[in-house]
Amino acid sequence: MRLLPSIALGALLLSCGPAAPPSLTTVQLPDASRATAPPSDAERKLAGADTEKLLHAALCGQRTPCHVLRNRPAGLNEQGMPLSVVSLWTGEQRWSDEDASENEGEEGSAQKGASRDATALPADLRLEQTEREDVTSPGLGGCHRFDYWLVTWRDGAIAAKSPLLRICNDGHGASGVGEDTVTIGDNRFTHTVMGGSAWRWIEVSERRLSPLSERRTASSMWWNIASNVSESRWSWDDFAGGTTWYSPLCKADGSFDRDGDAGDVGPGDRGGREYAFATLPLVEVDPAYTASGWKSAGLGRCALAVDATGKGGFVTHGMPGQASDASLRVVATAPDTLLIEVEDDHLVGPGKNWVTDDHLEIWLSAAIPSASSHCVTPPEELLQWGIRVTDGKVFAGAGKPHPTALRVERAAPQAGESTLRFKVVLPSGQSAVTVVYSDSDDGRKQERLIATSKLVHGKGLTLGTITKLPVTRVTCGVKEGRLTPMEKPEPPISFTEE
Repeated sequence: MRLLPSIALGALLLSCGPAAPPSLTTVQLPDASRATAPPSDAERKLAGADTEKLLHAALCGQRTPCHVLRNRPAGLNEQGMPLSVVSLWTGEQRWSDEDASENEGEEGSAQKGASRDATALPADLRLEQTEREDVTSPGLGGCHRFDYWLVTWRDGAIAAKSPLLRICNDGHGASGVGEDTVTIGDNRFTHTVMGGSAWRWIEVSERRLSPLSERRTASSMWWNIASNVSESRWSWDDFAGGTTWYSPLCKADGSFDRDGDAGDVGPGDRGGREYAFATLPLVEVDPAYTASGWKSAGLGRCALAVDATGKGGFVTHGMPGQASDASLRVVATAPDTLLIEVEDDHLVGPGKNWVTDDHLEIWLSAAIPSASSHCVTPPEELLQWGIRVTDGKVFAGAGKPHPTALRVERAAPQAGESTLRFKVVLPSGQSAVTVVYSDSDDGRKQERLIATSKLVHGKGLTLGTITKLPVTRVTCGVKEGRLTPMEKPEPPISFTEE
């Protein structure tokens, strides 16, 4: 029995908004011999000699070896037809003696060796099977191949089939601690894979079965011998996500404290230097929208949305308020182009000092490091601009940038609307960005700051980044007067025969 530290990822699949990473917990790896729970009543309804023969013929064909393991119910499709997820054992991939000596410890090396498959189903598959879940143990000198298929049923016959996943747990890294977990729910299929060596990682993908599409992802990476950690999550349903990370600061001699910076205190498990930012998406839109369409059509669900409660982002100054007090939406349509919307129940300005007027803040730096750096050094240059929302005038802030280096266009509110819209073109060479809205209400002080990252004034490591969403997965188009995600069908996959 082995123990390893891991990140608790369950909460990340339930809420993809920015959140502090949980403390390291202990996860117990299973024994080499895995138990198999008996089929559930629902499975028995789908089982039987005829059904197994039907599945074997449809999914295995002439392939040898190929054994049907479980036929688990998975709810109904959009047309009300029953779905099931079928697991197959399709052989054991082994290393040859020569390959084993040459490739020992290499991630994925089990796929490189010679195949010594037998037709009989082994007694020990290094697999635990329960009513809704499969969990694999690392193979020794190889791995067992398991295929998962989505099957649609009509009147006891197979109406459709689609490959979902192939796994072969060879240890997933030099430490041999890899684990695959497959969970089947009603119209849901979740794959969690863990591996690594000194640097450990977990990746989670949750897919809807009908229509077939990935809905949520989460990933974690941490250094097993230090305090470095990173977590990211994204929800296609919410069109929102975020990243939390930590790496200790480098000392003057290049060394660092493996357990975290001495004297570091503040909110979160790792003190005040626990960095976090919401996902600011870069999406493909019609060029006409970036040119002028943004002036009349809203950003809608395609944008990162932050309100005065802190939902979707962060309250970095003042107390959280009501969602109706103020809100901010931001989306990138090019690496250097931001479209921004502001809603405020009481606009203030222009006054004597832009800082106490309602205004946007754009914070930029060339780049920010990540948790994969053993230690981090703050960016040398950090630039801040202020944009007064009542007239669009630009002001130089921290770092004393030239006001005209930031190009800003403000659209007058549409008749009957209170939404303020801006297009901001960033100077070149700046890849770290945070957008802030400063809400005054009385013109004498900044009542509240809401932001796209957990920004600390003047601290470059607290900025966020822009995340490009793949055009093969989604674009954004105007629908009913606002930008709307236009998701594309998931491309079919196929199982390559070894």
